[in-house]
Amino acid sequence: MTLGTLEDSILELFDADGIWLDANDDFAESTASRLIWQAPGTGTYYVQVASFRTGTGTYTLTIAIAL
Repeated sequence: MTLGTLEDSILELFDADGIWLDANDDFAESTASRLIWQAPGTGTYYVQVASFRTGTGTYTLTIAIAL
């Protein structure tokens, strides 16, 4: 995740049934979030982006698939 005007992000990952799988608040020394997660198989997964605070802002979310 690359932060724009959003100051502090939280990423959460859910499966198709809405079951929580993983999350990250701050990565390394940044307030930007990062998840490295290996799917157990094919399926539908959802990423939720939120602000650590109550603010709003812009960000860029990049999802990479390694085969």
